[in-house]
Amino acid sequence: MLYYLTALLIIVIWLVTSLIFRFSDTWKLTITIGTTLITALLVFLLPDHRREDAAALINSSEAAKEEESSDLGRGREAPGGYRIR
Repeated sequence: MLYYLTALLIIVIWLVTSLIFRFSDTWKLTITIGTTLITALLVFLLPDHRREDAAALINSSEAAKEEESSDLGRGREAPGGYRIR
């Protein structure tokens, strides 16, 4: 919901500034540069962030599997409450 409100606010600001500056060339250049920078940031930063999240998820999954197997090997309770010797 917050994203939609933010997008709507940006559109309203864009519309108000366009009317104030009367779609001047400077205003068009400023808007073009701003949208280009935001697009570049999204294209280059989001995939990198996703790779970090995936790596962290894989590492935590592997750690959980190792912990589970080491618990079973030490004679602790297995899932279901059974004791393994």
